[in-house]
Amino acid sequence: MSIPDKIIQEIDMLSEQERHSGLLKPSVARSSKIISVHGSELKRYIGELHKHDLERVFYMRRNLF
Repeated sequence: MSIPDKIIQEIDMLSEQERHSGLLKPSVARSSKIISVHGSELKRYIGELHKHDLERVFYMRRNLF
């Protein structure tokens, strides 16, 4: 396993709470790159991460970097 593959596996997390998020399908939170996006660049609203899933994303980011 290469380093990039290891990093991707560590930060791609399946949503455990998709039924509460409004997302129609199982989803992945990918946080390998952090960028700023202006609201006008967004095409449409698709849902939001459940608080538990968002906390997992933050936890993984802190431990990875």
